[in-house]
Amino acid sequence: MSALVDKIKEHPQIFHSMRCEMVRVWDCEDKLNLTFPEEFTQYLTHFGAIGFGTVEWTGMNVEADLNVVRATLAAREMWADFPADCFVLRPASEQGREMILCDTQENIYAWKPEGDPEAGKADEQFAEKMTKELICTGLAAYFELCLAEAKI
Repeated sequence: MSALVDKIKEHPQIFHSMRCEMVRVWDCEDKLNLTFPEEFTQYLTHFGAIGFGTVEWTGMNVEADLNVVRATLAAREMWADFPADCFVLRPASEQGREMILCDTQENIYAWKPEGDPEAGKADEQFAEKMTKELICTGLAAYFELCLAEAKI
C-alpha cells in the first residue's frame, strides 16, 4: 500500500471522486507523454481525485480544471516553458496566483509568476515568465502540508 493512500484513508471526511482503472491511468500517461510516480498512480486507482476545505487535487473522473490531463495540457499550451516532466497537481485557485506541480520523481513545486506581486512585477495571473520553486519531496509529505493548510 502507498503512504499517500494510507494517509488519505485516515481522514474519512475527505471528498473523493470514483477510483480510476489502470487502463485509464495508462491512457492519461500516454496523453501527457510521462509516467506518473507510483504514489500518484495509487492515488488515482484508489480515489480518482480529492478535495477538502479549500484544497483540491487534480485526478480522474472529475471535470474541467481538476482533470489532471486537461489541467496539464492547458498549462503546457499557456506556457511554452512548462516543465515536460511535470503535471498539474493543484490548479491555481481564485485566491492564489500559483499552481502546484508534481514531477515524475515526486518532487512538488510551486509554479508561479516571476517577481513580487506586491511590488507590481507580476501583475497578470498568467504571466509570461513563471518560476518553479521546490516545496517538498513526496506526495505524502505534500498531503500533510495540505492538511495543515485546510486546518484538518
